[in-house]
Amino acid sequence: MKEQTAYHFVGNIESRDLLMDVADVVVTDGFTGNMVLKSLEGTGAAFFSMLKMSLMNSFKNKLAAGVLKKRFTCTPS
Repeated sequence: MKEQTAYHFVGNIESRDLLMDVADVVVTDGFTGNMVLKSLEGTGAAFFSMLKMSLMNSFKNKLAAGVLKKRFTCTPS
């Protein structure tokens, strides 16, 4: 794989690199890949749930959320 020129082979990456755009594709066994995927999904859901609770707990925070809403909206590229 290292000799191929059609793509850039990165090699082994650390778990902290998974969300840092170090690699476009990560190859792993089924169990490990599923555990990483489920962990990331759960962490993201919990984070956004806590963020929403924080932004909706007072009128002032709701105003700030209204100002920031466009920045938090994901748009497909």
